[in-house]
Amino acid sequence: MKPLTVSKILFVDDDPLMHKLYKPHVERAGYEWIGARDGQEAIELAARESLCMVVIDVQMPEKDGLSAVLELKQAGATKAIPIIMMTSTPEYYIRKREFTEAGAAIFLTKPFGPGQLLEAIGRLLPSTANKKPVNGRVCTQ
Repeated sequence: MKPLTVSKILFVDDDPLMHKLYKPHVERAGYEWIGARDGQEAIELAARESLCMVVIDVQMPEKDGLSAVLELKQAGATKAIPIIMMTSTPEYYIRKREFTEAGAAIFLTKPFGPGQLLEAIGRLLPSTANKKPVNGRVCTQ
């Protein structure tokens, strides 16, 4: 019998507190957490890992979230990965169309609770009853 694969979620934010806050909840829900501090690191990790989802902040050093999402959605190996974007500024409301066209499926406005993050993840990943490959890996709730 093949072992179950754990869905890998890449969480990208330059604030270490965000990682510390959400990581235990995401892992307790049964997902594997991979953390990155900026968009450039996210691109590099996405090229090496079989990810099921990316949760990414908009404003970061090196490469911002929007630039990273555009790059992920252009690459063949990562274009099917669902993306949740996070922001703490009102730019979401002004730039929602731009973010959607870039490939973001869900937006979370900071601050948000761990339950809101897990609900958003659950909306984008198929349930175990409807397993579908994402990025060459079976991703499930």
